[in-house]
Amino acid sequence: MIRSAEISLKQLAFSRENWGLAEISGVTAAGVLLATVLVSGKSSLILLVLIVIASPLVLYRWPFGALLLLVISSAMPRYTAKLFSLTVKPEHLVTALTMAALIIIYRQRKAEVLNADLLLAAFVGLNFISSAFTSPDVKATLTHSVLFVLVALPYWIVPRLVNSRERLQLAFRIVLGIGIAEASFGILCWAANYLAGTQLGITRYTYLGNLPGLHGSQWEPNIFGSYVASVAAMFLFCQLKKTSVANWCWPGLLITIIATLLSMARAAWLGLLVAALFAFLSSRGAKEQQQRVWKILLLASCVAAGVTTLVLSVAPLRERVISLAPADVIEDTTLVHRLVYTGRALQDIQQQPWFGHGAESFELLWTWDTDKGEVGAWVGNIFIRVLHDTGVVGLTTFCGFLYLLFARAYRVWKADPNTVVGQVAGGLISANIVLAVAYQFTEASLLSFTWLNFGLVSAASRLGTRHRAGLPNARALFDERRQAQILNSSAGEQLP
Repeated sequence: MIRSAEISLKQLAFSRENWGLAEISGVTAAGVLLATVLVSGKSSLILLVLIVIASPLVLYRWPFGALLLLVISSAMPRYTAKLFSLTVKPEHLVTALTMAALIIIYRQRKAEVLNADLLLAAFVGLNFISSAFTSPDVKATLTHSVLFVLVALPYWIVPRLVNSRERLQLAFRIVLGIGIAEASFGILCWAANYLAGTQLGITRYTYLGNLPGLHGSQWEPNIFGSYVASVAAMFLFCQLKKTSVANWCWPGLLITIIATLLSMARAAWLGLLVAALFAFLSSRGAKEQQQRVWKILLLASCVAAGVTTLVLSVAPLRERVISLAPADVIEDTTLVHRLVYTGRALQDIQQQPWFGHGAESFELLWTWDTDKGEVGAWVGNIFIRVLHDTGVVGLTTFCGFLYLLFARAYRVWKADPNTVVGQVAGGLISANIVLAVAYQFTEASLLSFTWLNFGLVSAASRLGTRHRAGLPNARALFDERRQAQILNSSAGEQLP
C-alpha cells in the first residue's frame, strides 16, 4: 500500500525536462500567490494553507518545480509569517518540503560527499554547540541554529536535484530569470515611489534625510543590491565569454545594473566592479576574442555613460554617489554606525574567543533604535559575525569550507572553460566575487539565496569532476598503444 502511494505521488512529477513559457509562468504565478498569502496574515492557519498550495508545486515535473520554487522563495525573504514565536519565511517552507520529497518520495541515491560538505556540517554543529554552552540565551540561540539548518540545507539539496549538465544549465537559467524578475520588480517599485510616492518595496533612511532605499522583495536595500548585482555579474561573464548557457544577456545585464544602482548599495556597486574586472581579464584570449571583448566594453561604456547621466539627474542617487568621495566616506553616517557596532562585536569576541556566543547572539547583547522602535542589532561583516557567533574554531571551519568549495570550482572552470559546466562555474564564481565584497559591509549568509548559490557551485564542481573522470586517461592510452606496438613488432608486423 505504501509502495502504491509512492508511485501515485511520483506520477505527479513529469519526467519531461523541456519547459514552455506557459509552465514557467504558471509556477511563477503560484510563487507570487505564496508571497501574497504570506503578506495577508500572521497566523499558523496561513502556514497550513501554504503547505497545501506549495506541496504539489514542489513535485511538479520533478525536480524543476522544486528548483523553481527554491529560487523564487529565496528572492522574497521580506514576506514572513509567525508560527508560535518563530518568524517563518517562504524559503524555510519550500526547503522543508523539498527535503521531505527527497527523503520520503524520491529516495535519491547518496551523492558524493566532499570535504567541503563535511566542513559545513561541522560548522552547523558548532552553531549548536556554542548556542548550547556559551550563549547568553540558550533557547533563543538554539532556535536560530535550527533556522540556520533550514537556511543552509539548499547547499546539500541542490547537488541532488542538479545531477546532469542539462539540469545545471536549466537551474542557472532559472536563477538568471528570477534575478531579472526581482530587478524589474525593484525598478517598478522605485519608479512608482518617484512618480507617485508609493512605498511598496521602499525603505526610508530617516537618519539620511529620509533617503529612499530600494529593497524590492529582499530583506533590505543592501541585500537587494547584492542579490541583483550578483545576477548582473553572471550576465556580464556570460556576455564577455560569449557562452551558450544563457540567452538575453544584454537586456538582463542592463536591467540588473539599473536595479543595482537604484538600490543605493555602495558595497554592491564596488563588488560588481571587481567582478567586472575578473570577467574582463578571464575573457582575454585570442586576438579575435580580444577584439570582440573591446567592442563589448566600448558599447558597455556608452550604456554606462547614459546610466550615469540618469543617476546624476536624480538627487538621491547623486548624493549617494558623491558620498563615495574619500573626504565624505570618513564622515559617512552609516560607515561610522557600522564601525561602532563592529567595535562592540570585537569586545564580545575577546570574552569568549574560541566558541563565541551562539547563533545570532549579537542581537541578544546589543540593540539599536529604528523607526519601529528598539530592535536587536546586527554585525554587517560576515567574518566578524561568524567569529562572534562560533569563535575562532567556527571561523576557521567556515573559511576552510569556502576555500575547498571555490578552489574546486575554480579548477573545474579552468579545466573546462568552453563546456556548459565550466561556463556555469565561471559565472557563479563571478557572482560570488560580488557577494564576497558586499558581505564585508552587509552580509546575507542567514538567507537561503546565499546557500542556494553555494549549492549550484557545488553541483557544477561535482559535474565537472565527474565529466573529467569519465574521459580516457591520456597516459593509459599511451601505454596501451605502446604495448600493442611491441606485440605487433614481436609478431613481425610493421609498426604504424
